[in-house]
Amino acid sequence: MEEYNNRKDEDFIFPGSYTYKECYDHAGNNTPAALCDYWCEKHQNGLIIKDYAKYIKGRVLDIGCAFGANTVQMAQLDGVDFVVGIDVNKTALDKSKDIAHYRGVTQKTLFRCIDFVEYDFADGLFDSVVSFHTLEHIYLEHHKRFIRNIWKALKKGGYLLLSIPYDHAYGSAEHVSFFIENNLNRLLMKNGFKRIECYRADNSSKYAPCDLLNALYIKR
Repeated sequence: MEEYNNRKDEDFIFPGSYTYKECYDHAGNNTPAALCDYWCEKHQNGLIIKDYAKYIKGRVLDIGCAFGANTVQMAQLDGVDFVVGIDVNKTALDKSKDIAHYRGVTQKTLFRCIDFVEYDFADGLFDSVVSFHTLEHIYLEHHKRFIRNIWKALKKGGYLLLSIPYDHAYGSAEHVSFFIENNLNRLLMKNGFKRIECYRADNSSKYAPCDLLNALYIKR
């Protein structure tokens, strides 16, 4: 975790292979407001949240929340009571409070620097778990623990929404695990989840430009 915490903003690679500077450039200027607006309104993560909003409800856990833009976006959804955003990167998390304040959801969000592989939440604490571009950073030997921790944190019948790169799509040196439909479904279904859908979203999809593996599961 210390390795991540010591990295500079400009060195931190965000989902979709964007750096902080590139996110700011897309947003038009260097403000948390502009960054949040870009991430929620134009980035694939924000579009996916809008499309799957009915599955994001109650108490929500956002694993790998980065600077919290999508955590804040989820806190604004109808039916969401509270969102906990966690990440191993303290530098990214330091920006989350400003973004939550900008969107007026400081009372509905909580951000913590946590390594989810090593952390146990209380059983059945969350109604929904969302994780964008995180699983590809988890080493093979930690896959089962990562997924079982999600299963444990979810209520029975709770939903898990995932979006990760499809196979080797983005070519980042930080990606250590690679998934297509078969091996992702096998991992989740062996560890207590039922598949609702799992599909490739490429440049022909509504989320273009992208090459993603999007999936929705329910805890059995």
